[in-house]
Amino acid sequence: MTVDAFKIFIDRVMEGNTESLEFASEPHFMDVEETELQFDHPVSVKGQAYVSDENLFLHLEASTKAKLPCSICNSLTEVEVQISDLIHTESVAEIKGKVYDFSPVVREALLLELPLKAECAGGA
Repeated sequence: MTVDAFKIFIDRVMEGNTESLEFASEPHFMDVEETELQFDHPVSVKGQAYVSDENLFLHLEASTKAKLPCSICNSLTEVEVQISDLIHTESVAEIKGKVYDFSPVVREALLLELPLKAECAGGA
């Protein structure tokens, strides 16, 4: 799935219409090029988009896996990154071209959910 999956066409969610979202996207939109942080797995997104009171509302879940250095042995270890209840609003008047790309919203939320420390083998 391309980054186009992250686009909401405002005219489709006006007047009480809701757009259901469910897709998996390659992680290149995460735009992370670090040796100590890697996103190799698809990012799954599920949720809804709708307009209420001239604001676009996104109610989302997102998940993926990231690789971080183990805090004990320093080798890269895989960790689950999940967001279960992300709510984001945006003023419809400020959305240029009436197409809203919410990939930066998902990117930021996933990066904020990264653990401060990771341990390989679950710390065992």
